Amino acid sequence: MKPSPTEPVFLAERPVAAVTATQDYLVYLARRSAPEEHQLERLSARNEAHAREMATYLFADSVVLHIRLERRRAPTAFPDARFIKGEFLPTAAEAELSMAIGAD
Repeated sequence: MKPSPTEPVFLAERPVAAVTATQDYLVYLARRSAPEEHQLERLSARNEAHAREMATYLFADSVVLHIRLERRRAPTAFPDARFIKGEFLPTAAEAELSMAIGAD
């Protein structure tokens, strides 16, 4: 059954080909009420034009200064690890903090 144009179409009901992959964009903007303060926001969009359109709509009280594609760094194998006794061992944030302040 095909939905009528007035009924909403939910993402789960769309064919797989209709779902478009998105990329993250960084949006630099300045609020009209405080133009000297710049703000940075992240949007997921199909392309740069779509990101600009979304930013204009979402931040109507702001001026969009610049939009750029966010570069992702490759994930590291051990993001929170220490090299101890010849091997990398994961560490907890609490252990990092206690090591920094010298507590046991």
